[in-house]
Amino acid sequence: MARGGLITLTASGVVGDSAKAQRLYGAAITSDSTAGVTILYSGTGTGGTKVLELDGTISKSLLIANFPAEGVLFPGGLYASLDAHSTSVSFMVEQVTTT
Repeated sequence: MARGGLITLTASGVVGDSAKAQRLYGAAITSDSTAGVTILYSGTGTGGTKVLELDGTISKSLLIANFPAEGVLFPGGLYASLDAHSTSVSFMVEQVTTT
């Protein structure tokens, strides 16, 4: 059974259930007066495989990243590392069962 929805983080952490495969469909980054950087890993921390780096925009602007219709699969779970300038990041995700 797939579960999903919109999940917002204001600090680095696991998106969704820890170590459960996630499919990412989109992300929205809000930054402070310096462009924030968010790095996405497959896994439960920064020791996982780096999959994507999302670079925000300056001065609380919103960067919206859209992905292919099938999304981006994070088989080991999805961990987001937010730098000090990423004030929040919202993710549209779906927890999936992998075989």
